[in-house]
Formats: sequence, structure tokens, C-alpha cells
Amino acid sequence: MAITFVAAGAVNSGNGSAAITPANPAGIVDGDLIFLIAEIQATTTITPTPTGWTSLLGTPNVSPLSLTGTRLYVWYRIRSGAYTAPSLQPSATDHIVAVQVAYRGVDPSNPFDVTSASTNGTSATVSFAPVTTASTNTRIVLVAGRDEDRGSTNAITTVPTGYTERVDTNVATNLGGGIFVADFARASAGAYAPPSATATNSSAYVAFTIALRPIIFASASRTFDRFTVSGTTGVTGRAASANRTLNPFTVSGNTTVATNSANANASLTFNPITLSSTTEVTGLSGSASITLGELFLTGSTQVPVAAQAERTFDPFTVSGTGSVVAVTGVTANASLTFNPITLSSTTEVTGRIASANLALGELFLTGSTQVPVAAQAERTFAPFTISGAVAITGLAGSANLTFDPLTSNGTVTIVTVATNTTSANLTFDPFFVTGFVTSITTDDTLDSRKLFRLRRSTRWRDRFYRV
Repeated sequence: MAITFVAAGAVNSGNGSAAITPANPAGIVDGDLIFLIAEIQATTTITPTPTGWTSLLGTPNVSPLSLTGTRLYVWYRIRSGAYTAPSLQPSATDHIVAVQVAYRGVDPSNPFDVTSASTNGTSATVSFAPVTTASTNTRIVLVAGRDEDRGSTNAITTVPTGYTERVDTNVATNLGGGIFVADFARASAGAYAPPSATATNSSAYVAFTIALRPIIFASASRTFDRFTVSGTTGVTGRAASANRTLNPFTVSGNTTVATNSANANASLTFNPITLSSTTEVTGLSGSASITLGELFLTGSTQVPVAAQAERTFDPFTVSGTGSVVAVTGVTANASLTFNPITLSSTTEVTGRIASANLALGELFLTGSTQVPVAAQAERTFAPFTISGAVAITGLAGSANLTFDPLTSNGTVTIVTVATNTTSANLTFDPFFVTGFVTSITTDDTLDSRKLFRLRRSTRWRDRFYRV
């Protein structure tokens, strides 16, 4: 993602006897990098650091000319929610000028590829320190603070070649001072010497060279080995052909793992993933894939599915007393594959739309569990093991349930409950009961045959039920 300039807030200045409040830039959003830049006379200071802001390395940058010199502050923050415009109070009466400048597309966790400060004497030529960048597609931001030599107008007349000027402001109060900001998109990495700027008059100045590091989205691969989340977190594939590999992935807070772009062909791979609280694993675009090996769910969890999206979970384990897990296919032609899946508490495995498939190999149910089915939806479980009270239900016409084999160590209720519905099929081959006698309930409107092979002790008996 390219780094872009968002806006500069209105410049604020004063005579140094009172605090000033430079305005926030317009149009900023969460994730934007915002600079707070202030220039004062060299012997004056601004304390304390404004709340919520961090000093750039080298701040403040002070010229050595004392009374006729300049002092330049650069602070920054990554926007995360609305914030109050900062208040800046100089330590002495002279002058102060300040402005906020915002950029978008900067890596929020590591925004600066490299920074460098330069301190200079008196000149009309404003030079900036060279840097060596490690990243490609950086944006070079040049910031200068200038002494205005007792009120003279000392604006930048020649902007560095290739750069776009964002701020060029002066204040003539008392000794006077000014701020200059310009930026340039640099594609390559390596050693770089910025061009100079020219001012109308010769005066003292100090400067920063700042290389911003970009975020990378489309066609990029991310590999996380031992990725642990302990708070509210979003792990997102945002563009077409973007891959995410997380191995292993542990979640202990509210988390959303999503492919949330309108662009298809985004993949997420987690091996293994452990989810221990409210979690949503979502593929929101067509033809998006999520592969989760060693998926463990220990809290309330949803795994929804979009059209023509595939989900593969191998294996899938649910534990925790009282936890409720909904594994849901919500759109036509969506597939869910779980191999194996273990459910040890109240669980619902549901396909709600026609032509949605659920394939669960090695399904083990150790608590109260429901397996309902929608019209024209198929469910395949091979094998299916029950050790507690379980209801297996076909809810609509033309719905199929296949269990091969089904082994029960507890009470099993097999129900087709749809009214005025036909062609709902339940197939068990073979069906073994080692606990309480299995009860079978059917709707009077159904017309089908079901074969159940029952085993008690070491004897075999075949029973046929006509419904």
C-alpha cells in the first residue's frame, strides 16, 4: 500500500506568553501517522511532552547560535480513536509556531525505516541529512525549522527537486521563526541524499530527514510462527492473492480472523489455532479459502461461510463446560470439511441453505449435541461416535445425513421433524449401540425405509423400520 499525504492542520502561532493549540488535520482515520511539529527560539523549551505523543529520535533539534538560533520539536502518534488537539506551552516569552501533518499507509507497528537529524549554521540554503533505507516504496519527509532573524520574511522559495511542499509558514513575533515540510515517494531502497531547499534570506536552521515505512497488502505473504493474541485483535487478508500463514495461532481474547476485501482468492492458513474465547473465523468474499490445522475451540465460537468458500479444519476440537459452538454454512454452494472433529459440550453443526455441504470425518460427540439439516443439504460423518445424549435431526425435504459408521455409548434420538416434508434421509451403516436402547421418532408425512443394525453384548440382530 502506497504511503499518501492526508492533510496538514491549520498552523497556530503565538508570542510565547501563552500556550497554543495546533488544529488536528481534517479527514484523518485510525491507523494514520500524525506528526506534531513545533519551532521556538533556541533558548526556549516546551515541556512536558504532549499527552499521547512520542518524540522522534533527535527531538528537540537545536541550532548552536543561542539567541539567534532555533529549536525544532517533532512528535508523532498513530491515530487510534478521536483525540484532543495538543496544547503547547513555551518556557519563555518569544515566539512559537506549530502544525500537525498526517500520512496514511504507514506501518503502524514500525512507522520509520530510518530518521536523521542535521544541525547547521547560518545559510539561505537548507540542507538535509542523507539516509540509507532498508525498505522499498518509502516516503521521504523533510522537516526544517528556521530562525527568522528578528521578523524578516524568510520563506522557502525553492522546494527540493521532486518534492511536494506541505507546510511553509513563518511568524515575525519577537525573534521570529518558521516551519517547512515537504515529502517525496521513493521506490528504491539504499543510500539516499535529499536535495536542498532555498530560502529568501540567510538564517540559522535545523532539519530532519524521515523515511516512512509502508504497509504491504496485495500479493504479499505473511508467515507467523507462534502467533499469540491476548487482547481484541483483527488478523485480516485485505487484498486479492494475499496469503496469511500462522503457525501456531493462539487466541485468548476477542478476535476476528477475516478475509474482508471484495477481492476473491485470499487465503488464510493457521496450523495449529487455539481459540479460547469469543472468536469469529470468517471468509467474506467468493472463492476465499481458510485452512486451519489443529483447530481447538474452548469458548463460544462461530465459523460462518460465504458463497463458494471452502473451509478445511483438521483436526477440530471443542472443549470447555457449557461452551456453545455453532459451525454454520450460511450460503449456497459452501463447503465445510472437518477431519476429525471432537465436540465435548453443547454444540450445533448446521447447514442453513440449500446445496451447502458439511463433511466431518471422525466426529466424536461427548455432550448434548444437535446435527440439524436444511433442504438439499448433505452431511457426511465418518465415523460418528456418541458418548452422551444426542439428537440427530433432519429438518427439511431432500436433506441427507450419512453416518458411516455410527457408534453410540449413550442415548440417541434420531428425529425427522419437518411437517409436510418428504425425502429427508438418514443413513447409518453400520449402527452400533452399546448403551441405552436407541429411540427413533419420525414424522407421519415421511415415506422411507431405514435399516439399523443393533449390537447388544456379542449378539447381532437386524431390525427394519417402516415409516
